[in-house]
Amino acid sequence: MAPWFRRTLIKGLIGPVAYGVVSVLVCLFYVWFVGNIFSGSNLSGGKKVYKNYIEKFFISEIVADREVALERVFEDSLSTGQKPKEGTFVIVPINGPIFDENVQRIWDQLYIAVKITPNLKAIIFLVDSPGGGVTESDYLFEEIRKIRTRGVKTVVFINSLSASGAYYMTAQSDKIISSPTAIVGSIGVIWESMNIEELSRKLGISVNTIKSSDMKDIGSPFKKMSDDEKIVLRKIIDYNYDRFRSIVQKGRGLSNSQINLVSTGEVWHPEKAKALGLVDEVGYVNRAVDIARELTGVNVPTIVTYEEETTFLDIFGVRSPVVGLIKDLDNTVSKAGIPTPRLLYMWIP
Repeated sequence: MAPWFRRTLIKGLIGPVAYGVVSVLVCLFYVWFVGNIFSGSNLSGGKKVYKNYIEKFFISEIVADREVALERVFEDSLSTGQKPKEGTFVIVPINGPIFDENVQRIWDQLYIAVKITPNLKAIIFLVDSPGGGVTESDYLFEEIRKIRTRGVKTVVFINSLSASGAYYMTAQSDKIISSPTAIVGSIGVIWESMNIEELSRKLGISVNTIKSSDMKDIGSPFKKMSDDEKIVLRKIIDYNYDRFRSIVQKGRGLSNSQINLVSTGEVWHPEKAKALGLVDEVGYVNRAVDIARELTGVNVPTIVTYEEETTFLDIFGVRSPVVGLIKDLDNTVSKAGIPTPRLLYMWIP
């Protein structure tokens, strides 16, 4: 190739290449700019505060007339000479089984409430959960306990279900309110493991196990559980059961005879749960807010909740639906087969 032709070719390519680079940079800037707009605002006027969590006012009749209520408080303060007390109440939902990502979601919201929320006075838990893992429930219980040592009041509103680990987590809250149609209880521990020994024999499947001792494969689905193995697992269950009972007894101020009545694994309707000492009142969420006001002395609180929001940029990142689908497929393949035996603070009908 002649030198003059090579120079001419290079000069001819400089323009299109430069145009292409600039175009790509402009597109990236546009995506970044639009993504920030979508991730930094929402219809309720909130803002992104932590990870993908957006601060939103708690939408209900509780905050609808906040200005009217505030005017009344200031009028009362003029007549009584007492200064209005302001503060923030954070609504933290506890929804669904307490496992994996749901544990992280609850922890994130507790973190936001304590570390980011200004003038935090109370946390109100909205509970709709059958419980979950023993360790997961205990971990969140400890986080809530530490928050209470900071002087933050905790109030529980059971919307439809607070069973086992969900109740365990919140049992030492200042007050527990239940809706008139909720289910409460299931105080106990459960261990579940499958036995497919007969099925595998019919299918011609055999498992070769080389173990260091008899108990090494305790809970294996490919053999019948021995009496000695049941005794070992019973000791573990009893240990965690006693811990559950002591936490509920301390949190609810129950006598020994009362804790014996409620720790049978049974579930109850709200009035029965109240009579047994598991619930303080039966009512609606606005009553839970009123109780938080009484506990904190806050006249007209700012009531917020934090919701996860998928931003414009998320469709290209780890929260992308495509990435989520790939992860789900990977988990399905890698975890296919027999569910792992585990201890549960969970109501399993």
